[in-house]
Amino acid sequence: MNGKFYTLVDNQKIIAVNLYSDAENGGKEKIGTGFFTIAENLPAHSELQFTFRLTEDETMGVKVRVASTGKIHNINYGRGSLDSHCFEAIQTSFDRVMGDPNISDSKKNEFIEKLQKTIETILSSTHDPESKEWQNIENSVQSATTAATSKGDRVDVHVIIAKILLDHFGKFMKDEHKNAMRRELTKYEDATSTIQKCEAATILADINENYGLFVSGFLLNISGHDDSNPVRANKALVAYNQFMAALNEGNVSRARDILDSNQDLIGSDTVISVSSTTSIVQ
Repeated sequence: MNGKFYTLVDNQKIIAVNLYSDAENGGKEKIGTGFFTIAENLPAHSELQFTFRLTEDETMGVKVRVASTGKIHNINYGRGSLDSHCFEAIQTSFDRVMGDPNISDSKKNEFIEKLQKTIETILSSTHDPESKEWQNIENSVQSATTAATSKGDRVDVHVIIAKILLDHFGKFMKDEHKNAMRRELTKYEDATSTIQKCEAATILADINENYGLFVSGFLLNISGHDDSNPVRANKALVAYNQFMAALNEGNVSRARDILDSNQDLIGSDTVISVSSTTSIVQ
């Protein structure tokens, strides 16, 4: 089966392709989410030619041809496990960031660039549907989302996130990552130039990407201390305690589900801050 669709805006870089099946009562049920990226800067309404094919194992295969360049893209769809959860997380993060008028264009562009690289990594991967690599990819998306939705200087955000991770989630992190964070935080504090600070912050950003799940969980903790809305704050603290309990049990999947079901408690205007007593774990 073939079909034609068109880009919506100038220089569109990411295309989401959702598959639906007929459901009861005449409705539609989403059965899969996939993505591909466009490297070229195409004008709005550029033609995309889709070919849909059902394979022998009843898996939907989708190819997309960009009419103006002739390039063909294969789209990967989840098989109902960690890969599917990762694709849904990408869709949720994209909708959240791009639909928020309070997020600056520069932050949105940075988010899109990161998401584009993530999708390209997925398209070139051969991970099993239950591979832990899908969680690593999802953590990267969570980190990019946190950076986009957090207020503050771009460099400082990465430094603050690293301190939060060490102080609140250190026991769940790899020793090599903790050691690297401490080293780069020290470099950042001792830096005598903006360039030196940027170099240290860039390395911290790369490490932080491994722990986006923890950062999102910490945002629940921040919401839980919002005195302006006690009811909402109480719900956030309950969710945060459940999140930490799941981590302590080693149940990452449960922790992730708790975050997914409490996204409304993490406001896009949440400010990540670190008190003066925050210190680097030695």
